[in-house]
Amino acid sequence: MPGRTGSCGPAAQPRLLPAGLDLQPASFRGSDMTLFPRSVLAALLCLAGPMSQALADADPQSYCRWLPGSSPMTMEYNLGTRYVPLNARVGDFIGPPDKGVPIVNNERYKLQCRNEGDVVMTFTLNASRPPIVLGHSATSNPIIPTNVPGIGAVLRLESPFSGDGTSDFLPVAGSTYVPFVAQRKERHYFSHFELYGMYHYVTLVKTGELPPGIHHVDAEMFTGHLDFNNIGLALRYRLRGTVIQSQCSIGHDAVMPNPVDLGEWEQSAFTGPGFTTTPAAFQITLSACQTDPDQNAVATLELTGKNGSTPIGPGDQGVLGLTTDSVAQGVGIQLLKEDGTPMPLDKEQSMVALSNGTTVMKLKAHYIQTEHRVKAGKANGALNFTVRYR
Repeated sequence: MPGRTGSCGPAAQPRLLPAGLDLQPASFRGSDMTLFPRSVLAALLCLAGPMSQALADADPQSYCRWLPGSSPMTMEYNLGTRYVPLNARVGDFIGPPDKGVPIVNNERYKLQCRNEGDVVMTFTLNASRPPIVLGHSATSNPIIPTNVPGIGAVLRLESPFSGDGTSDFLPVAGSTYVPFVAQRKERHYFSHFELYGMYHYVTLVKTGELPPGIHHVDAEMFTGHLDFNNIGLALRYRLRGTVIQSQCSIGHDAVMPNPVDLGEWEQSAFTGPGFTTTPAAFQITLSACQTDPDQNAVATLELTGKNGSTPIGPGDQGVLGLTTDSVAQGVGIQLLKEDGTPMPLDKEQSMVALSNGTTVMKLKAHYIQTEHRVKAGKANGALNFTVRYR
């Protein structure tokens, strides 16, 4: 019968075996172990040979390298156009907060690292300008100034620096708000670290007074440095965008009607303190408004008496005294919001969300009896109003 080779190399030439030769494997006496046929052993050896060679050829050392490219890579994010209300407070967000977006580097470089568990790799993310913290801000996280005075950004990085992925670097202090330090100490078993792009969150913040007009953000915000295999400066990140102040125009005819006619009333109609007449509606129109519909900026209104008109009683009841040239006594004028609730005096009130084009604030007013005795005569009131955009 034909013979079988016991070699892992090319098959040997077939040779005839003596007739009647028993090819059954022998067994060890006194043992349960049975010898494998020679052909099976040969197959196992053939499998073990290449595997052993592969293990011998594997690089057991930790490394970081560029595939392809060379340091540093650059990443940029254009946040488009954001709107900031004209009277936004320092510390307010500009546009939607914590907007998450993925980005990749411009050069399509790839930085790859593998840690065999025998070294500590450190990635340091440094702010390009000294961060500031505003105690009264909507965020307590570091704010990195941009090239525009009064505008800063909060930047939070995720993969590959958050630890969410098995190959990520881990933030040393637990936070991934720039600036921070991330390290890789654990061994990479079935993967390796790759920096090609990242997922990050961007929030613009008003950090100071802004000059009027359109503002162009174009600034390097942070850099990334890797301390292994002489990589050094590995990443530069740049932020771009346009910021426009949300505001409206107020024309000479913004208040309609003006003056507001509260009507003529018989003295006998006033039956006691708290009596009110039928309210008269009026409105303040803001025109040529520019705003971001996703930001929900609002117009606020503050009413202040003039020409002798001053609040009567608590200001939150919206009752205004008559002007000094009025003759009537025992009555005042109460200002109301559109829903009929009192419009406070000498206090800023949120009124309506801004919309592009025209925004209207609707109000009402009526006479209110303030004393037991009422004297008939001219009964006028006068107000200044201040509109702000928040």
